[in-house]
Amino acid sequence: MPQKINLVIVVLDGSYLLEEHFETIFEAYLEPILKHMKQQQIIIDKEDKEKKGEMEKSKITPKLKCGLIVFGNYEPISRSPVTTYYFEENLSQFEKLIAGIEFEDGGMRENAVAEGLVAALEMFDTYKCQMKPETPETTEIIRHCLLISNSHPCSDLVHRNHNEKYDQYSMKQIVEEMKNVNQGVEVHNATDVINSSHVVKLAGFKPPFTHPKEGKFI
Repeated sequence: MPQKINLVIVVLDGSYLLEEHFETIFEAYLEPILKHMKQQQIIIDKEDKEKKGEMEKSKITPKLKCGLIVFGNYEPISRSPVTTYYFEENLSQFEKLIAGIEFEDGGMRENAVAEGLVAALEMFDTYKCQMKPETPETTEIIRHCLLISNSHPCSDLVHRNHNEKYDQYSMKQIVEEMKNVNQGVEVHNATDVINSSHVVKLAGFKPPFTHPKEGKFI
């Protein structure tokens, strides 16, 4: 039986700039999206041996694994530009982890967004390297990166990465690398506005829930 795994990394702005907005974003978007990914059923075709090779429909529920990257600014403005929490399979525990994040410090306008995104790429790389040899070839890994930020990226090129592959990466290079993570996936950009201070870019994803009353879909 084919298996699908939804690997989700939330890249979260841990600075004080996001604090007043996060509860709304979490309740209106992040929590429903994660629950949908955990509960969704995907219909696949598989061969029915009893019917001599005819195809039949089958439903599978992908596994959900969630990781968290919290970014701030460089020292001494923040204690650390990036903090990484590796993949968690228990959604309730993951939501508790996010709920316990303290939004503090950071720049007045700019923070290390690029460092956070590269940390997500490195986490995807680590997961791929740690996959067991006995993992079935039919296993499909679907990678999702959810950036939640109220900061402009710092002008610095990436320099706090662990994998030298990403040395001195710019935001443009990061975007291109993110596109290559799931090759063959058609990307669409949509903007959903809860209110004037919340703009959400949804790439190839239609929310499985209704929007807040004051929201509109463009």
